[in-house]
Amino acid sequence: MNNNNTQIEKIWTDYTEEQKSEIAKELSLLSELQKKLIISIALGNNRNLTGKKVLQRLNTTSAAVVKALNVLEDRDYIYASANGGYNVLDPLIKMSIKLSYGETIFEQNV
Repeated sequence: MNNNNTQIEKIWTDYTEEQKSEIAKELSLLSELQKKLIISIALGNNRNLTGKKVLQRLNTTSAAVVKALNVLEDRDYIYASANGGYNVLDPLIKMSIKLSYGETIFEQNV
């Protein structure tokens, strides 16, 4: 079974790599703040997005973050989870971001 999981992961990663340019085109339509937020959410920094640390890092206001999150939700890029955080709706976009940016672009628990 572990071998099957490895094969599935490889197929999924290969497919994501093939779709990277299309995903990049789609994400290029987002504002700079919307892009930063979806990247942060995809990398697991999906809570306290209007907290002081995040606002300082993004050099923005709480109102701007709330507005950007609402746009991302309205466009079905993200959804609010039951635990109070956000998640990326499309697993292909999430995987593409993880492959492109890795875990180092934002500190964990920002």
